[in-house]
Amino acid sequence: MSPGGYEEWGASGSLRVAPDPSGRGLSLSLTPSWGAQGQSGRLWGAAPGSLAGAGGTDKGGQPGVRLDTELGYGLSLSGGLTGTPYAGLGLGEADARDWRLGLRFSSDRLRSFSLGVEATRREAANDNGAGKAGHGVMVSGAIRW
Repeated sequence: MSPGGYEEWGASGSLRVAPDPSGRGLSLSLTPSWGAQGQSGRLWGAAPGSLAGAGGTDKGGQPGVRLDTELGYGLSLSGGLTGTPYAGLGLGEADARDWRLGLRFSSDRLRSFSLGVEATRREAANDNGAGKAGHGVMVSGAIRW
């Protein structure tokens, strides 16, 4: 046990089907995670494009289980751009359900450029629709050099 009586444990894995190097074609990811992780573990363990990636604990304090999935397909656009529409779902025993829809853009000429927009709906996992759902929109971009 760590100082102060606090400890964390967790495990996760990932299965990915990646598109060709240009980003065109089918992409699929499946990421299960088990165990308890605090907020820093959630940040570093997050699935790409999501901060909902790590398992938590259920209401009884027992280690939780979480599954994050994403399915996308990269399409050729004009000017050497690739557009990838995608959908994702995150499920957890004690966490919320996260539904995601988005579109990412990347360039063949500028491999260090990406731009994306994503809409998210978060629902309580075991609430049977009685609670209010949260909605969000995220715009992201990156230029690497």
